[in-house]
Parts: sequence; C-alpha cells; structure tokens
Amino acid sequence: MINFRLINAHQICLASFFMLMSLPVHRINAQMKGVISDTTIIPLKIIAGALKTTKGEFIPNGLVSLLKKDSSLLKATFSDEKGAFSLSYRSRDTLLLKVSHIGYLSFQKTVVDQDSLASAPLMLTLQSQAVTLKEVTVKDTKPLFELTGDRILINLEDNAAYAGRTTFDALGAAPRLTIDPIARTIAIDGKTGLVLYLNGKQVNKSSNEIVSFLQDLPASNVTKIEILTSPSAKYDAAGAGVILIQTRNLIREGLTGEYSLTGGAGRYVKSNGSLSLSLQTKKLQATFFIAPNYQPTFYSWQRQQTLGGTNTAEGYSNSNQFNYVDRFSQLVRTGWDWTISKKTVVGTVLQLSHTNETQNPAASLDYRLSQLNAPLVHIDATNQLQQKIWNLAANVNFRTNFSSTRSLSGDVDMASYDDNYRSTALFEERTNNFPSTESFSITYPNRVSIKTAKVDYQSTFLKKGSFETGLKFSSIIMNNHPIVNAITAGFLPVESKLVNGFHYQENTSSAYGNFSFRVNNVNVSAGLRLEHTTYDGRSTGNQTIARNYTNLFPSLNLNYRANSKYGISLSVNRRIVRPAFDLLNPAYVYYDPLTLYTGNPLLLPQYTTTVQSTLTTPKRLSLTLLYFNTQNRITEVIYRIDSIQATTLNTNINFNWERRWSMTLSYPLSINNYWQLQAALTAHNTRYFSNYNDFDSYTGQSTAILRLFNTFKTKYFTANLNFIGRTKAVIGYFQYDPLWSIDAGLQKSFGERSSLKLAASDIFHSIRIKNHGVYLNNSIAFSHRYESQQVLLTYTYRLGNLKVKSVEERTFGSQNEQDRLEGNGSRK
Repeated sequence: MINFRLINAHQICLASFFMLMSLPVHRINAQMKGVISDTTIIPLKIIAGALKTTKGEFIPNGLVSLLKKDSSLLKATFSDEKGAFSLSYRSRDTLLLKVSHIGYLSFQKTVVDQDSLASAPLMLTLQSQAVTLKEVTVKDTKPLFELTGDRILINLEDNAAYAGRTTFDALGAAPRLTIDPIARTIAIDGKTGLVLYLNGKQVNKSSNEIVSFLQDLPASNVTKIEILTSPSAKYDAAGAGVILIQTRNLIREGLTGEYSLTGGAGRYVKSNGSLSLSLQTKKLQATFFIAPNYQPTFYSWQRQQTLGGTNTAEGYSNSNQFNYVDRFSQLVRTGWDWTISKKTVVGTVLQLSHTNETQNPAASLDYRLSQLNAPLVHIDATNQLQQKIWNLAANVNFRTNFSSTRSLSGDVDMASYDDNYRSTALFEERTNNFPSTESFSITYPNRVSIKTAKVDYQSTFLKKGSFETGLKFSSIIMNNHPIVNAITAGFLPVESKLVNGFHYQENTSSAYGNFSFRVNNVNVSAGLRLEHTTYDGRSTGNQTIARNYTNLFPSLNLNYRANSKYGISLSVNRRIVRPAFDLLNPAYVYYDPLTLYTGNPLLLPQYTTTVQSTLTTPKRLSLTLLYFNTQNRITEVIYRIDSIQATTLNTNINFNWERRWSMTLSYPLSINNYWQLQAALTAHNTRYFSNYNDFDSYTGQSTAILRLFNTFKTKYFTANLNFIGRTKAVIGYFQYDPLWSIDAGLQKSFGERSSLKLAASDIFHSIRIKNHGVYLNNSIAFSHRYESQQVLLTYTYRLGNLKVKSVEERTFGSQNEQDRLEGNGSRK
C-alpha cells in the first residue's frame, strides 16, 4: 500500500534550492540577456519526496528512476539516509516514476506533464518483501546495536535472546554499558547515574527507582533504546548520560494493540505479561499499557575478611549468605493527546506502579579477632525485609506550532513515591558454646515528592540551522522517619543511629540554549546549560547539611559526513552526578550482623568532562575513542568501624578523581546468506585516586570487553547466540575477576499477527561476580551469584485490523539530534 503525504516546509525549500542550483549557468545568463525567450525553454521540473517503511522508518539507498515511454532511463538517484530524494528533469512527455530497494516491493507511478514546483512532495511507503535466497526465505533485520557519533542504538525486536526479559537486562547488551543486578546500578563508561526518557517524556525518579522501573518494563514492549553519550544542552546535565526508550506506539488508524505472555524458570518459576492498546482518530491519539510481573529470584554471596591488628595473631571473618526474594510488581501507563487546532496539541500521561517485595536473607558467620586468645564466634542470622512501594506520576503537556519553523512546548510533572520498608532481624550468637540472641524490628516509612515544570522553544534559521532554548524548575522533597517496633538490649547502644530520621529538600533551576546548523557536509551543535541547585538535609540528631551552587555545562558536537558516506564526529561535554537520596541518608541499616550500611550527608556532587570521537564507514564499521576526567568520584567503600570489632561499615565517599581512556570497535559482518555476526570490542584503562583520613588509595586496571551477537536465519525460524566476555576490571578500590556468559534465543512467526520466542540466558551459569580490595583497616573478598540462568517462553499476538491506514508516529525525544546527525541510524 502506497501513501502520499505532505512533507514539511524545509524539505520544500530544499527542493527549490536544488532546482535553482541545477539551472545551467549559460542558460541563466542567456535569459538575463534576452537571448533566449521563456517560451522556447522547457521548464525545469522537480519530483521530490521521501521513502518510508510501513513502520514509519526512513529508507536510505532506495533507487528512484524516471523512465521514458520506451523504458529508457531519463534520470535516476538514490534516497539519502533520511529517505529523501529529488530528481530534476526537462520533458513534456508522460514519464514513469519507479522505486526499488532490496527487501521491499517495487513501486511505479505515472508522471504527467505538470508544474512540479506547485505539486506537493511525495511520501512513499514501501512494503517489506521476503527475499528468497537459494530457497531460503529471510527478512532484513536490524543489528542489535549501532554506534553513531554521540549515541548507541539498541534494537530489541529482532533478537530473541532478550524475549521475556526486562529492559534492564537488555541494556547490558550495549557496548560501553554495564548493569549490576546485585548493586542495582547502570553504568555508562563506568559512571553510574542517568536521565531516563520514555516516549519523549522524562521519567523523574531516583537512580534506585529507575532501576526498579526498568526491571518492571518488559523488553518485548520496547522497540528501540538510545543511549546519548554526549547529550546536548537541551537535556538535564545530571547523570552519566541520557537513555531514551521508545515503546510500541500508534502506527495505524483505529483501535489496535498487542499482548504478550511469558512463562519460564530459573531457580524459581516466573512469569510476566503486557497489554498495549492504541487508539488513533483525527483528533485523538491514546495509548494504554499494563504489565504485571512476578519475578521470584535469589542472591547469594560469600565474604572473606582479614582482620589485622597490632598483635602478631591475625583475625579473620567468613560468611555465607543466601537471600530468597519474592517480588511482584505491576506497571500501568496511559497517554492521551488531543489535537485542539491545526497548530496545537495538548496531552496527558498518567503512570501508576506498585511493587511488593520480600527479601529473606539467611547468613552464617564465623569470626575471630586479631587479639591473642580471642574466641571463635559463630552467628546464625535470619532477616526479613518487607518493602511495599506505590508510585503515582502525572504529566500535562502542550505543543503549539506558530509556523512550520517555530514551536513552543511545555510540561508539568508531579510524582509521589510511598516506600514502606520494614526490617526484622534475629541474630543468634555462639561464643565458646554460650548462646545469646538479639533481635529488632524497625519500620522505615519513606515518602518522596517530585515536582517539575519546563518550557522549550524551537526555531529554525538560515534554512539549515535551528535554535532551542528553555527553562526548567524541579523540586524534590524526601522524608524518612524510622520507627522502632521492638528491640533487645544488645542493639540499644546503636538504636539512635538505626532510627536516625532524615528530611531532604533539593531545588534546581536551569536554563539552556542550543544552536544546530549545517555547513556543507558538517553538522555543528553547540549549547550551554546553566543550573543552580540548593539543597538542605536535616537528620534527627539536628545535623544539618546545606549547599548552594551554580554550574555551567557546555556541550559541543561536530559531525562530518563525506559524500562517500564516511563520517567522523567529535563531541565535548561536561556533566554532573548528584548524590542519590539513599546515599545521603545517615540512618544505619543492617545487611547482616557484621555489616552496617549508612549514607553520607557530606557527599559532594561529581563532575565529569568527556571528549569522544567516532569514525564510521559505509559498511557500518565504527571506531569510538573516549577520554573523561571525573572529579569528586562517588565511590562505595567498606571498612571496619574500629580495630577491636569485626563489624564493617558500608558507605560512600568522594574519591579525588577517576580517569579513563577508552576505545570501542564495532563491526557487523554477513558470513553468508544465513549467518550474520555483529562484533564489538571495548578496551579501556581506568584509574582512581583517593585521599581519605590521610589514607591514599590509588588503583588502576586495563580491561577488555568482547561482545559477539550471532543471528542465524532459515526458512522456518530465526536463532540468536550471544556471547559477552570481560577481563579483569576495577571500580573504586575493588578489583573484579574476569567473567563471561552465553545467551541464546529462537523465534518463529505465524503470519503477521503472532510470534513465539524462546530465550535462554547464561546457559552455562558462568556468571559469578568475584571482587576483592583493601581499604583502610579492611581486606575483603566477595563472591556473588544471582539468578542469571533462566529459560523463558514468550507468545505475542497483535490485535486490530492490520490493513488499515498507517499514521505518523509521535516524535521521539531525540529527533532533533537525529536530524543533526542526518539520520544516522533508524528513526521513526
């Protein structure tokens, strides 16, 4: 089915520009001198437009030809990376426009003699076509990831190995990204903290809440992920980068939808599902999404410590812990957009999430202090950590177009998080066979309120440039006041620390300006963001920490693309990571009888300056070089409270700096008609330095990470086999041992409506996270395991009439940046 639509005004201007530039110089001169009259000249005509798929993606390198009556070729061209084409010609005859591209049905249209300058450019939608190769039917698939100038693209639809898994899991597939399900962190080039956008709207959550959200969002509902490694000034300067997630949106008129069901097991049986509904009319665009998720899992670890002292005897501490986690969550999201006039659209987004999680850690510990004749102590501990989280977030937005070149948009967000956390512990200690039992029960009611408001203005200038500016204000308030339900005498000395309440308020005001323009084959984007932050933290003990600071965050992106399709980019930016709420909260929490955790209200924000350059070739080979320097690096440390106790304290401090040199090489390779291989190698050298309590800590390590993603296509199914391996690494003062894993997937489509996918993760259960380090008076080593080995089966079915007219999808959050990159990578 072919659809004809108007394209925007700047493309019409571009077509007119090419028309003028195509006029022969001698004919223009002749006209000016009156040598040749207008009546004797066949007017120049132009056919311009763009090629798109039925999913709304632009089609590059499509052959567009104009044929004469005798089928001889008059003119031909290829569509560019944004699917755009333009043909100028001189003829009074009726011609034939023909479009062809491998993997799509050919299209033909008769072109009658007309004044092309008065005609609308064409938007041609090509249907996919199965390609037969030696009796094997295959379809073109996107690579799992693509590396461009300032971003990493992840395409999940065609890789069955991630079927049934979460979006959090899928992020681990991308080069330069690292996920840690135990620490619940996502790191970009080793730096944690991120800004998350979902379908163009920012998700205002803390780092922990963002991880929970991504663990609740099924990967089967996500069509594309973009990680902006060098964001423009338009985006908040907070975090190591920006992650843009696109879920399945409206692509057809009427009521359509899709549901997905997943069942499987690792150590425990688990299941999840999702239902997406979309409604499209002339005035209304609406979506509804619900995803229940039952994910029981486990974490286990072993810990070995050396307890040094002043005596010749050396103490030690060994522990084994197993934690069964029962987790049920559900996510509901709905969005409505009303077109109230030709120029204005208003919308709302409402999101509700609920998590009910119970952890049941059981630990067995033995320790002997370094003092002479110190007794051997054995402790059996059982804990129960119950957590119920309710989150309600609402967004109201508008967008108005003053003209085809100027627009104004605004958003107001309000979110509330109620986290009721209850910790119950029972510690049974045996010293020289004399038992004693201690216990406590503490409730941590925690409420977080987030309010934001922003307005953005965008305008074009000089036909090839754009200017963006905007204002934003955000307010965050957190209240946490622990309540003791029961406590025995042994814990009374630390009761005040266990129930240390915390009130925190943070306000951030920001303004930005960003210019983007093109000069020949060079795209330039330069911006500056101003952010002013004030925060105030008060604990029950009347400890008050107040900060007030203003920062400038510049960004610069240069992108050159030659006519041969080789490209090179250079980007420089500065970003900030503010301490998360839980990292500032001074209340003490027991992980186990010998491990206490507390926040550090004295933490400072960390600042990172990054320089990166990327080279790309026509065959999609890409090479990225990166250097960054981070000051006040927020880092976890573990040390003993004093030399006469075995108890350790987990907290975070500011290391002086972290520096990294990095290289990432990515290359997709077609081995044959049935086997496609995508390989990515990242090598980096990272250094940390800290001076804390007159103790210097200097660590460093060179690390290599290899990713191999294989896709095998046959007439009946598609299979995936993925390998990820990493050599030794360093984070802070902790050294990490090598690790590797293999995932596999199998998918089969049953027509256009339904598909079945089988996924197996960490087939050999090889993921065992081992790390060790020495800090202050503590030498410690860990060995962690989690439920990385799982087998999941997912069934997906599409609802509604698949033959109804396709419609334009909503603009993705990164469209401005993609325009600047001239369509590098896929776009919807």
